[in-house]
Amino acid sequence: MRLVLGLALALAACFSPSYADHFPCGTPPNECPSGYTCTNGQCSQPGTGSPIDASVDVPMADAPPQTGTLRVKVYRPDGSLGVGVTVAFHDPSGAPAAVKTTDAAGEAQNDISSGGAVTVGFLDANQQPARLRTVRGVKPGQLITFGRPAIADPLVQTAMVTIPGGAPTGATNVALEAGTGNCSTLTGVAPPGPVPLSIQQHCVAAGSSYSVIAYAEDATRKRLGFSAMRGIPTGTAPVALPPWQTTFASFQVNLANAPAATMAPCVATDAGPPLCGSSRLDVFVAGVTFAPEPNQRKDFAIVAGGSTTVSYRLAMGIFDALRYQVAIPYGPTGQDGAGLLVRQIVSVPANDPVDLGATLLPRVHDIAVDAGGPPFVLRFAADSAVTGADALVAQVNLAPRIDGGSGSGPRWLLMSPASDTSPVTFPQLPAELQPFVSSMFVVSDASAFYIDFSTFAGYDDFVTQLGPALFDEGGFPAGPLTARATGLVGD
Repeated sequence: MRLVLGLALALAACFSPSYADHFPCGTPPNECPSGYTCTNGQCSQPGTGSPIDASVDVPMADAPPQTGTLRVKVYRPDGSLGVGVTVAFHDPSGAPAAVKTTDAAGEAQNDISSGGAVTVGFLDANQQPARLRTVRGVKPGQLITFGRPAIADPLVQTAMVTIPGGAPTGATNVALEAGTGNCSTLTGVAPPGPVPLSIQQHCVAAGSSYSVIAYAEDATRKRLGFSAMRGIPTGTAPVALPPWQTTFASFQVNLANAPAATMAPCVATDAGPPLCGSSRLDVFVAGVTFAPEPNQRKDFAIVAGGSTTVSYRLAMGIFDALRYQVAIPYGPTGQDGAGLLVRQIVSVPANDPVDLGATLLPRVHDIAVDAGGPPFVLRFAADSAVTGADALVAQVNLAPRIDGGSGSGPRWLLMSPASDTSPVTFPQLPAELQPFVSSMFVVSDASAFYIDFSTFAGYDDFVTQLGPALFDEGGFPAGPLTARATGLVGD
């Protein structure tokens, strides 16, 4: 099953470790990460100004025109500026209306009618068709961004960490972390001197500081104790950690009222290990991501109408925010669909109760693409009408016709308003983009899912503030939120 726990879809791998200047305060009421304050319902840092500085009379804007300019900004998959990229503009029927090439700023624009679409074609390093991305239901006056700029992650410094003596009984090694990625190392419980620890840019918090956590682990990597220091100014290389602590906190996700369509617990499949519900937890210090346990993923069993608790151990008093994800498969195959829930909380509560039946979007399943095409027609089934979502995402994956369709080919991802239902008809492509869907390729598989973020006010807000950039490195929004998805989430 191609469920992606990070909405990773990469949804966790896509998370940016730094917060925006302003974002909604969290729950319990008026909670913000360390260094932020809640003003007028928005978290902000000192010096960035209130999101609402004064009450002013603003004239009501006229209704947007039915026809006008749509602007497009493009970044390539590697984060470089998308110069010379082909962009197709479509009318509301899906027919090509114009073809443009992005300029030196990675931008293109053209007049478009409300309800039209725009498609961008990306080539791989060998200048072969690799990826199509389409946003449908666009409006004049909007700016749609495809991709995200590359985020530099240089080595800021190397910290020299002195580990406390008297490691807990049973400890065989020490794990040092200044964040996830290349900001960690393993050493013995009694190293002969300070241990070097790389501090990459993504492990530096706002305000130019970093944190270090040491975990004393046994041979199975169970964490027996910890020692931590927060808010170390960059430029400070020697770090002497305080004595070991052995009392851990816990965080529990209390899941209840699993949807009626939920599979029986841990159904074995021919494809591999038993298929269960799964959960993942990330924790944060001032926006920098840490792993609370060596294995951040936990599988669990749950039945229709049932409940379960997923528990994690945390270093006590260190973290100020967390993000957890829960994936609920509706059957033993990908075509049965799955529900996904992501919660980002700007605090570390003891538990977070979730009524799955009331929270998850209705089940979407049995995705297929009609024979023939292009244009491709994708169909799916839904147990009930999907309401309250921000967008519908559909993807068709192609493979070379030779060798029976094995290997990889172009992928075409389409994003449209959540009011759209099955069938989903992909737009027609102009001659300039026909190589992406030429007769040398066949459809290998497809996916479709609805997605909703608590931080966006519907589709227009979603596609202009995030849109297709969700699926690029660093695309997942920061700050407190709840995200939901239902269906078959593609690669």
